[in-house]
Amino acid sequence: MMERAVQNINNMITELDQVQKNIQGLIATLKFEQKALRAPLEKIVNDLDSLIDLEYDIFLLNSGDYSTAVNDLTFTDQYLDLVISHLMHLQRNTKIKISRNQDETISAINKHLMHIQGSLMIVLNQFKTDEER
Repeated sequence: MMERAVQNINNMITELDQVQKNIQGLIATLKFEQKALRAPLEKIVNDLDSLIDLEYDIFLLNSGDYSTAVNDLTFTDQYLDLVISHLMHLQRNTKIKISRNQDETISAINKHLMHIQGSLMIVLNQFKTDEER
């Protein structure tokens, strides 16, 4: 069970790196009139890097500190919800028009984030007690 959880988290690390690269690619496509989108997108990239420390979660799991790891992974899930919501808000922003390609990129990033959340739920469910199931 532990090896599978660690492997899932390692996969999430790789996937989050890819999401960050996709957002950076999206930032590179912004036109001058879309400059107001740059700061929120850069903040998401920076926060994904600084607020989410899945390597630390692996350390906690390997150390046997399951409750702290579960709490941190739950925070990660909630934070990813916030990022998805924020990206959807950028898509619906009527003040700044985005291209169809940018819209599709944001949708693909959100799908990727939801997939990561699915993997996260699998890991979290591995640590539920029999009473909670």
